[in-house]
Amino acid sequence: MENVELYLEDWQTKDGETPVATTDKYGRYSFSNLSNKKGRQVIIVANKEGYKESRTSVWLGDNRHPITLKPKGNN
Repeated sequence: MENVELYLEDWQTKDGETPVATTDKYGRYSFSNLSNKKGRQVIIVANKEGYKESRTSVWLGDNRHPITLKPKGNN
């Protein structure tokens, strides 16, 4: 899904900012400027207008993180 806004919860870049990314037309994304903490578990928070916010626990450094968004109004 394209244009999903993502951020890492309770994590910072090397510059002290919250890591953010946006998916491309293929649903791909990448966080940059992260401190090298591969193997640590983090929470990716995903937002897109018309969908419920999603939280996914992933291992930092893994390159495939399926994220599921459910339309608002659906249970």
